[in-house]
Amino acid sequence: MTSAERDMLDSLAMGYDQLTGTATPATLELDVIPLPRHAVALPEPVTWNGRIVCVSSGLEERAELFQSELKCFSQLDSEIASLPVRPGDLVLEVDASIRGYRLDVDGANVRLRAGSQDELSFGTSTVLQLLTPGNPRLAGMSVADEADSSYRGVMLDLGRSPHTKATLKQMILLCKFYKLNYLHLHLSDTELDSFASEAYPELTTPGATLSRNDWIELEDFSGRCGVTLLPELDFPGHSQLFLSRLPQLRCDPPHPNTICVSRPESFQVIETLLAEICGVFRRTPYVHIGADEAELDGWKQCAFCREEMRRHGWDDPRELYRNFIVRLNAIVKSHGKRTIVWEGFAPEGRVEIPRDITVMVFESLYHLPGDLTAAGYDVINTSWQPLYLEGTEIHWPICHIFNWHKYRWENWFEQSAAHPSGLEVPPTPRILGAGLCSWGVPDRDEIRLLHFRMSALAERLWNPDSRNFRHYQRRLGALYQRVENQYLNLNEERKHEDE
Repeated sequence: MTSAERDMLDSLAMGYDQLTGTATPATLELDVIPLPRHAVALPEPVTWNGRIVCVSSGLEERAELFQSELKCFSQLDSEIASLPVRPGDLVLEVDASIRGYRLDVDGANVRLRAGSQDELSFGTSTVLQLLTPGNPRLAGMSVADEADSSYRGVMLDLGRSPHTKATLKQMILLCKFYKLNYLHLHLSDTELDSFASEAYPELTTPGATLSRNDWIELEDFSGRCGVTLLPELDFPGHSQLFLSRLPQLRCDPPHPNTICVSRPESFQVIETLLAEICGVFRRTPYVHIGADEAELDGWKQCAFCREEMRRHGWDDPRELYRNFIVRLNAIVKSHGKRTIVWEGFAPEGRVEIPRDITVMVFESLYHLPGDLTAAGYDVINTSWQPLYLEGTEIHWPICHIFNWHKYRWENWFEQSAAHPSGLEVPPTPRILGAGLCSWGVPDRDEIRLLHFRMSALAERLWNPDSRNFRHYQRRLGALYQRVENQYLNLNEERKHEDE
């Protein structure tokens, strides 16, 4: 590593002297991010013979991707071979009784077993990081590893900045490499709708909207990587683009950025769009409907909304907002999925918000995370600090993410309950995990700004006992150049092979 590269990694430690916590290394220290939770040394190494053997059926596509990763990242050729297993084989197996994945290098074989195909994909990332370039030898070890958090994600803002299919594939690969299991796609906002609706082609922005076939390709690719694409269409606020192109969504008189939640036509459009979304993004258990920062005052003047409030006996437009969430939740559930919303609805209200809705809490302003979990809601931490990026200028040091944990919220905003000293809630399984949120970042800057932050978030959500920043920094220093210069070019390598 050059002195310039070391200086760059040292810059990640800005504020390191203020960090708390002590190092709790694994029994066997591995140069892997995230650090495996349990690893012990075994006496006999294995020199891998280049054969990948799938013991379980249905693993062919995952094995082919792994084969390409090994060639691109580790410069090792391989073949996908058939049974029986021979000495020196790398064996892949799915065993539903296993939680997470298990890696055994026992002198005879390299055996990777996991409870699901997705967990197996994350296990292959561990093997990939353990192999040094051009060297098929692995030290003897037994690794028993699983994530602490079920939701480990990163969000891209496709509603403000067009993104290419190539960048999205690179982001999927980064998620796989660091075992982040959700890539959250904020598909619509005031400027853009990046989802290609067949029912409403007028929403398409030329040059900025990927085709339906593009999204199907990305969905299939992410599935082979073990990464789930989480789609979001943001309603009822942040809807200037929808309102400009679909007049049937407008209030009377029109509001510039919030749709009418009392016209039947609004729900017809949204139901159609959500059906299209669910038809493309088949793997996701969730659909995100936005529901943040809606400007409700316009509904007080809207003839449709005033009539709706009169019919229900409501005098507060916040009941319209709550009712909107309830109705969209029913639509999402009709497709066999669960609803996610941004923090926005208040604890009090006549219309009950169902407890099967998951809330991404970012501001700690409208409904506090501890109150949400106590009321029976699942929560995903998307704390403004240190998990937000806004454009290319506003973001927090990597060590801030490393020192943070999923039960803590912070905010610079003076009205937030998390300002100035932070807000922590007692550990609870209702905090599912956390997600980085990259708002308004141009396509060309995503990898540069997110790579290190994704690795730090992965470390924190996978293994909360890993608290040695210098150890993490050393592991990152050993990996990052190969990731950016070789691994993220995987798709180019595969394209040339196909040609």
